[in-house]
Amino acid sequence: MDTDALSTTQISSNSLKSFEEKSPETNALPELLQFQIIPSTDAMLPLTKFAEILKVPISQVVPIPHMPAYVMGVYNWRGTVLWILDLGLLLGMMPCHKYQGARSAHSALVIERKDESSTLQQLGLVIHEVVDTVQIDPSTLKALELSNLPKSFTQFLSGYWMNDKGEVLAVLDDKAILDYMPSDM
Repeated sequence: MDTDALSTTQISSNSLKSFEEKSPETNALPELLQFQIIPSTDAMLPLTKFAEILKVPISQVVPIPHMPAYVMGVYNWRGTVLWILDLGLLLGMMPCHKYQGARSAHSALVIERKDESSTLQQLGLVIHEVVDTVQIDPSTLKALELSNLPKSFTQFLSGYWMNDKGEVLAVLDDKAILDYMPSDM
């Protein structure tokens, strides 16, 4: 993501509040997983939002007709039906089949949450690759000021963080991704 692209329409800083609380047991700074959505486009999500990072064999993802293009299909994960999404395509970027080449498996981040009725929602987000974990001070996260970024991308962001090298990393909003899913999933 380019710092020049960050400029006028603002995302509320309320979406950053989930990062501001330190773990009461350890008083440790929150850790985020840094990953590439597509080659050369990094993003982050809090580690607490993940159930697992998987390798999903491409041949085991079963396509489901009449779903949006970003829904790749379903996968049998520990006896549970896991919906697999192309995160890059969802965010308005290049689809994963354009950059994966001869890979036999997708890298997928499994995000989850319990809704009001205690029903567990889980999604597998296909990414290019995991980069690292980063422990950050929540006060260094910034609300986005956006002008040149498409809404298909910004609706799933909660802010950004700039690393020591001056690279801007998008912080994705897992709740926005889960809320966006079709109701028949």
